Amino acid sequence: MRRARFVILVLSLLLTLFYVQAYDVPAVAASTIYQGDLVLTGNNVTIIEGIFDINGSIIVEDNATLQLKNAYLYFTQSQPMQYHIWFRNPSNGNPRLLSYNSTINSTYATDGIKFFENSTASINNSSILGGNSLFAFAYSTISILNGSIVSRGTFAESIVAYESSVVNIDNSTIGSIWSLYSIEPQLQIHNSEIGILIISATSVNCSISKLEPGLIGFWNFINNCSASIQSEGSTSNVTLVNTYVDDWYLDFYGNSTATISNSTTDHIFARDSSIISFKSSSNQYIYAGDSSLLVIEDSDFTEIRPSGSSTWWLLNTTYNKIYPGTGYSGNLYVSWYLDVHVADSIAQDVPDATVTVTFPNGTVADSKQTNSNGLAQFQLMEKIVNASDVDYVAAEYPIGNYTVEGEYDTHLGSTTVNLTETKQVNLALEFVIPEFSSLMLISTFIIATIAVIIVNRRKQQH
Repeated sequence: MRRARFVILVLSLLLTLFYVQAYDVPAVAASTIYQGDLVLTGNNVTIIEGIFDINGSIIVEDNATLQLKNAYLYFTQSQPMQYHIWFRNPSNGNPRLLSYNSTINSTYATDGIKFFENSTASINNSSILGGNSLFAFAYSTISILNGSIVSRGTFAESIVAYESSVVNIDNSTIGSIWSLYSIEPQLQIHNSEIGILIISATSVNCSISKLEPGLIGFWNFINNCSASIQSEGSTSNVTLVNTYVDDWYLDFYGNSTATISNSTTDHIFARDSSIISFKSSSNQYIYAGDSSLLVIEDSDFTEIRPSGSSTWWLLNTTYNKIYPGTGYSGNLYVSWYLDVHVADSIAQDVPDATVTVTFPNGTVADSKQTNSNGLAQFQLMEKIVNASDVDYVAAEYPIGNYTVEGEYDTHLGSTTVNLTETKQVNLALEFVIPEFSSLMLISTFIIATIAVIIVNRRKQQH
């Protein structure tokens, strides 16, 4: 009997060690699910191995260490955001996470794995699943290494970098990275794959060109985009080396001025009084709020969301949907190119013809001279879009038919056009343009006459 009791006691102790190995920590009773918060303080080092289910939060403070070693840590929540893992209040060192060949998962997304102040993390060959996100605050440092995964599974797992934090990622797969502008967090990403990379900036001037999904050999936001930070501004400093990015998100605040050209991005946000220019680019979703200004040329968008009092100028740009935000009080102007070709009655180009375009009410919209090929190009508005009073749906106010008139000397031609896309119209004037101008003809006649006189005089002398 005593031997049987001894065996049972030994098995119980082994089961306890299977769940938690701790040093300088109150003993944790063995159970199927650990009940309540696990709080580590002082210089405590707690090692979790194997399967460890917890119905509570984990809080690591002072100079304590939470070490996951070949572990499966699972939060049994009854609702989203119920529990969390926090590293905070450093004292005589810093709280830290050491994870090797381990997984953190949960029934629902937790309130996050958050690193405050000077806390640190080394996540090696480990996985963060179940909608759990890593948050780096206030000078904290996170390293994610060697095949680690912060996955885009059922939930949107993310890494969020704030306030002078440092995030190092190498040879890992990350669902999304939010690099926020506050006090310039530093992100170094090597040999990895990123689902969504979100870069934020406030009061920054930059020029972004040829930014596309795919493998990036080397790219640094500040250097490659010639980013200059205004006195009140800041930006995240992101460096990519041999890293694949699926989707780019760009988020501008304050008095930012950005030019984006020849690029393919997924989401663009313009806030406060930012001014954003697009040229020859494509994007899935674009939002502009507050008093921001967007100038978009020769581009393609899937969804447009104007909000606040933002102003939009679209030239030769297509979009599938427009959803004004609640209370949108700005205007969106849609314009296209109109190319006018002026020719004579036998289809010869007519240079220096005057082309005048007028609105339906007779007001002159623009007037230009044709070039040597008989062409003149105009930028003309198709419609104004804003929000109606009913549910703030898009209300459109089309300009209607423009009148296009061509004039050369006393010769006239005209037509009308309704712009719903970039178009070309042809104006045929009822005359034949002379091959030479009148002055050239007179000059040629004088030269020919002089030549004849000279030839005749030479003949008389002989």
